[in-house]
Amino acid sequence: MKRVINVAIFLTVIAIASTASCASLKDNYGACLSKDLLNQLFDANHNKDEKAWFWLMKNGCLTTKKEWQISVIDRGLGSSKIRVYFNDKAIVLWTDSSSIKL
Repeated sequence: MKRVINVAIFLTVIAIASTASCASLKDNYGACLSKDLLNQLFDANHNKDEKAWFWLMKNGCLTTKKEWQISVIDRGLGSSKIRVYFNDKAIVLWTDSSSIKL
């Protein structure tokens, strides 16, 4: 019985780990170095403020690419914190939660 429980726990851990690594992004959503910058990007988009939007895109924000490998650090209702991997480096970004595909 103890062995069956240990196997069940092991399989549960494997399932959770594989689910966490299956996240990916959709193309062309905003992502920023901080939650504050992302909120500013949301506001610029909502207010149709192109000048602010383009400034943010040159100063701490960018658009997502579906090819990026990511880990979800904190998934929220409006925004989520992710880690994006580039070869042997990684960067933490904030993005719209709807840009994440699980």
